Amino acid sequence: MGTQFGLEASKIAADTLIEAFAAEDLSERFLSRYQRRCRANFSWNFFWSKQIQKLMLRYPSLIDALALVIQKEGGGDFLASWSMV
Repeated sequence: MGTQFGLEASKIAADTLIEAFAAEDLSERFLSRYQRRCRANFSWNFFWSKQIQKLMLRYPSLIDALALVIQKEGGGDFLASWSMV
């Protein structure tokens, strides 16, 4: 997921710079669009990532159960198919 966020953030940055050059405005105020757009795009994902982290910290046995399921289902193939959801 980190790579996907990085690619998306770089596209947001490029789009913001294209707009800034077109408007001939490289001010902090104009470029702050990048930060607002990133928040709009990623905040929901970060919220749920934090909730899952809290759940795993509170119930670490879930990690063990997940590892057993992955092992039982064949590891790499299972994770690859699960990531396509």
